[in-house]
Amino acid sequence: NIQDIAEKNWDMYNLTMSSVVNWELFPTKSTLLSALKCLTSEQIQLISTYTFVHNRAVWKGFPDLFVWNPVSKKCKFVEVKSHSDRLSHHQIVWLDKLVEFKIDCEVCKVSANGAKKLLQRTPSIIELD
Repeated sequence: NIQDIAEKNWDMYNLTMSSVVNWELFPTKSTLLSALKCLTSEQIQLISTYTFVHNRAVWKGFPDLFVWNPVSKKCKFVEVKSHSDRLSHHQIVWLDKLVEFKIDCEVCKVSANGAKKLLQRTPSIIELD
């Protein structure tokens, strides 16, 4: 089972530099396992196979965020774009692949409301004891 494999690999390699896994994305083993529970073994296999077949070039365009709810076991890949930004070819390919793999994904458009006001404010100084 994928959980057992992930747990074993975490125990063996979590402090090891890797070109395949960025262990820093998962600060604890339980974080990794709770995220994996939101995807089926087949979905994990499809993503893994696709990335290994296409090697490093495929990481271009990979969504910005992976969000999940460990209670409902639902997850979503999210590509974040400003109102003036457009999806690149690589991003479209990844989103299409995720849809093909039956993995929830979306594009989130963000705007900087009030950003000018924030920039004009005098910064606060906070003293720590």
